[in-house]
Amino acid sequence: MNKSPLFALLLVGCLHYSPLLIGAPVPWDQLSQEQQQVLSGVKDDWASLPEAKQQQLLRGVERYSAMTPEQRADARAKHERWKSLSEEQRIQIKERYQRFKALPSDQQKKIRDAHQRFKALPPEQQARIREKWSGMSPEQRQRVMLRLREMTPEQREAFRERMRQRRDR
Repeated sequence: MNKSPLFALLLVGCLHYSPLLIGAPVPWDQLSQEQQQVLSGVKDDWASLPEAKQQQLLRGVERYSAMTPEQRADARAKHERWKSLSEEQRIQIKERYQRFKALPSDQQKKIRDAHQRFKALPPEQQARIREKWSGMSPEQRQRVMLRLREMTPEQREAFRERMRQRRDR
C-alpha cells in the first residue's frame, strides 16, 4: 500500500497541532510567534493556566490578529484601563455583564442602542448626564428608569427630542 507524502505531512501536522484543534492544553513552544508575542504577559504562567483559559486567550489572539492598527490601539487602551481597576470594580463589572447576558435579546438590544446614542453625544453632554446621574439616589435612578421603560417608543422619541432641544439652547 503506497501512502502519499502529502498524507504523511497531513498526519504529522495534525498530530503536532492537535492540541490547538481539539482544545487540549497547548505547550508554549507550540504557539506561533505572533501568539507568543501577544501573550507574552502570561508566558511564565501559561503552563499552569487551565485549558479553558488557554483556549479563551487563544481566541482573543485570533480576534486581535484580525484587528486594524486603530482597533488594536483601542484594545490595548481598554486592557490598560481594565488592569488599573481594583479587584472589587472588576467583580462588579463582571456581575453586571452576567446580568446583561441573562436578559432577553430584545432588552440587550435596547441597552446597546441606548449606549450607542449616549456615545454619539458630545463629550460635554455626556459629562453633564454622568454628573446628574451620579448625583441621584438609587431610588431616583429607579424612578427615572421605570418612567422611561413605561413610555411608548413615540413618547421616548419625543422625550429625546426635548432633551436635544435643551442641549442646543
